[in-house]
Amino acid sequence: MKKLVTTIFFLTFLLLAGCSTQSEKAATPSEKEVKVSKETKISKNGSIDADYNIPENSKELENKSEDIVKVKLVKNKKIGDYDKEKMEYSSTISEVEVLETYKGTFKKGDKIDVSEPWYLNEGAYESIENYIALEQEQEYTLFLRGGHDSEKLSSIISMGYGKFNEDLKETDATLTDFDNLGEVEAYNFISEEQEEVTNYTEIKEDVLKEFND
Repeated sequence: MKKLVTTIFFLTFLLLAGCSTQSEKAATPSEKEVKVSKETKISKNGSIDADYNIPENSKELENKSEDIVKVKLVKNKKIGDYDKEKMEYSSTISEVEVLETYKGTFKKGDKIDVSEPWYLNEGAYESIENYIALEQEQEYTLFLRGGHDSEKLSSIISMGYGKFNEDLKETDATLTDFDNLGEVEAYNFISEEQEEVTNYTEIKEDVLKEFND
């Protein structure tokens, strides 16, 4: 099952900052250290829809993944943003520590980079398909692909369907129902479609049984 594209968008990855010159220059917005917190506002522009596969069960996720790992967030290495001139969105690149490996070649203790489909638009949180960012002090089971080439950047399978947390909740909602990240941090998955929430919840139950002993 695939979702239809309702908004044209481009996802690009942020480039690492270039080499510094001998003369000092003022940092550009993309070079400044940007962080998010509970007070970070949720954008009222709404979440962008995307074309992606919605899994029917946990086995489908498992078969499409190169790696299945339990992780915790170390830090956001590069926070994505929206380029008004180019009308392009860049994904956030987060560093996570591998706590357990269920499939693939990553080892316990490895620190890997994961692309997350969220970014800041004029300082406000926006994401693709109501994706909710990984949080500090939480553990997640991630279904990943990529990350084994020269870029060393893994991506999460099927947007929010590719990450699971035992304690966080799922609910029928959209990001614009919340004012800031502090309000949405209790949730790991949200959707305006109750059918999607039910599907995710059923998959989550299977994932927790199989991969969280």
